[in-house]
Amino acid sequence: MKKLSILILVLSTSILSFSQVKSVTLSGVLKDKTSKSNLSYVNVLLKLERDSSFVSGTVTDDEGRYTMSNVKPDNYILEKSFVGYRTHKTSVVVGRLSEFLDLGVMELEEDVTSLNEVIVTGTQDAAYFHLAV
Repeated sequence: MKKLSILILVLSTSILSFSQVKSVTLSGVLKDKTSKSNLSYVNVLLKLERDSSFVSGTVTDDEGRYTMSNVKPDNYILEKSFVGYRTHKTSVVVGRLSEFLDLGVMELEEDVTSLNEVIVTGTQDAAYFHLAV
């Protein structure tokens, strides 16, 4: 009985060690916070949390979906940026239990900047008005 329990323990440990993955595929969708429409061509960067060094990057497709392959298990910052929107950063923990990690739908907020009015004034130059007689 003791040998059988040791055998089961060794087999279950070896199965768990083989089931751990070495790289993960991240995916998700980016939408506008107000209109809920998909955002195309948004820059998505993956950086290591400990030193903000660049790991991977991509751009969302026409449906706002992004995918990053061959991501090693670690702690990351996912940075999303797009012209006219606030840059958004999210902490992401990539583990070893699954080959795929779907981060779901994330929303970006517009970065509205109010400008002062611009007044354009001009004068008319009399030299350009020449009447032919």
